[in-house]
Amino acid sequence: MKFTDLIEKLKGGNKPVVAVVSPTGENIYSALKEVEDEGLCSFLLVGDEKKISSEVSEYGLKRYTILHSENSADDAVEAILSNKANALMKGKLDTSVFLKAVLKRKDELLKSSLLSHLLIVETDEGKLLGVTDGGMNIAPDLKQKAAIAQNTIDVFNNLGIENPKVAVLSAMEKVNPAIPASLDAALLSKMAERGQISGGIVDGPLAIDLALSKRACEIKGVTGPIQGDADILLVPDMNTGNIFGKSLILCSHFESGGLIAGASFPIIMLSRADEANVKRNSIILALAAASGEKNEKNTGN
Repeated sequence: MKFTDLIEKLKGGNKPVVAVVSPTGENIYSALKEVEDEGLCSFLLVGDEKKISSEVSEYGLKRYTILHSENSADDAVEAILSNKANALMKGKLDTSVFLKAVLKRKDELLKSSLLSHLLIVETDEGKLLGVTDGGMNIAPDLKQKAAIAQNTIDVFNNLGIENPKVAVLSAMEKVNPAIPASLDAALLSKMAERGQISGGIVDGPLAIDLALSKRACEIKGVTGPIQGDADILLVPDMNTGNIFGKSLILCSHFESGGLIAGASFPIIMLSRADEANVKRNSIILALAAASGEKNEKNTGN
């Protein structure tokens, strides 16, 4: 599955609404315009009406409404709760302000015990590969890693990828008490076997070559359910995930997007330095995930 496949799946369906908090600047509006041109959604632009109106005119956006607000993050979250929008996107405001608006309504908004970051890249083989968590949880413990795994599996299920394979990474594939990540990986694997993590396959500890290379598994004689075909890489900590994820983007030049998982709706929270195509792909991911979430609710699952 590629980003273009997600676009095709979204065409022809109901047009969801993305609430964009304090939108400003070329990178954001260029991304919104690209998604709009695909006919995938409309936008609720929340913030200073005068400034938004000027920029919307400059960049030619057409499918939008403006919600004037002096507390844009709070009012955008309220729009989600009142079913006026289906996904939330951070524009030009501090991340702490954006997340505070979500977390103070956590009893209404969160379906997980924590929020986690998910990077998704499109590999040369045309596969969507997830890396988590490189942006939210600094040094997650076992319980938090279980929540991160579940958050990510849920997103992949909503994208239409059933039973995704989660490789829990460590420096080696053997459990070693001197490497805490290997112990967590083994426990996460067992938790999935017992149904404490559902909707996907979880295996670990796995070195990254065994997560991504069938040949490496054959040479090393490593068996298991993943066999070099992981859909999701669950990293030991944020440092690892951040460095590895940015390496995939900057060194391998993979198409990429990302979102925050764990809420009852997708959250798009990107760096101001991210290019328009990253923002566009992130919106596409959020729309596809929101569409899958809606379908799941409609079927009563």
